[in-house]
Amino acid sequence: MLKLSNKSNKILILVSAFLMTVCLILTSLALASPLKASAANTSSQTSSSSQTNSNGKSAYSTQPSDYVFYTSASGYKVIIQDEVGLLSESEKLALIDVMKPIADQYGNACFVSTNSNTSISTYTKEYLKNTFGLNESSTLFVINMYQRELYLGNSGDLSKVVTSSYSLAITDNVYRKATKTQYYDCIVDVFNQEYNLLDKGKISQPMKYISNLIFSIILAMLLCYFYVMKTSKASLPTKNEVLASLIYSHPNDQLVRTFISQKRVYNPPKSSSSSGSSGGGGGSFSGGGHSF
Repeated sequence: MLKLSNKSNKILILVSAFLMTVCLILTSLALASPLKASAANTSSQTSSSSQTNSNGKSAYSTQPSDYVFYTSASGYKVIIQDEVGLLSESEKLALIDVMKPIADQYGNACFVSTNSNTSISTYTKEYLKNTFGLNESSTLFVINMYQRELYLGNSGDLSKVVTSSYSLAITDNVYRKATKTQYYDCIVDVFNQEYNLLDKGKISQPMKYISNLIFSIILAMLLCYFYVMKTSKASLPTKNEVLASLIYSHPNDQLVRTFISQKRVYNPPKSSSSSGSSGGGGGSFSGGGHSF
């Protein structure tokens, strides 16, 4: 092992600095990606909560206390089933306007609050399965007050866009609002982010960016390590140089050549292997959640 020269040290420092700079720039650009949702859209969704018909009554069908629904022209439904009572009646009506864009274009949109002791992922999947079927495009956001968990589940075509990874990111972005008992704001944020994705927009994924940054730093350190190892090793003699040296030292070069050139090659017996994958029937499902 040889000591690095001043020139090698300078090159190593420059390479390290370059890699770290690239990592930081890429991370900054990712974090700076703006959300596509416009303030005008959010404002219109909130202000329309007081929408009424010509008779002064609500433009949406309502059921007492914990069940509110709206059916769009496309046939998809908006369902709000607040069993725990986290929302006021006015907040339920306002929430319908937030969820309407999803139902009008993409699939059923549902919110449920519950005290069920069933696993929240199982609860979400079974709710969608029993209400619509997993083949139909639907999304369901659940707040379980008994387990103190949030969960966003999707079925049908929606599960292909709002994947489990995105569901985790969305719930990770909003769980602090649930912790502060800001349930209405939490729910609104969930459906706004989901609509963003369905509308080919972007959402904030800070944990993903942090993970990518850590990975980039580790990769840069590994590259620097291999660079140091490569530049600090002494030049080893080639095979021909070793052979020439041995022939020079021993007059019986034929014996030396024969001895040096012999090598054993191991050929392992052939074996068969197989791999495969299977998918369950009955529709598709994606989901992810966060405790609060």
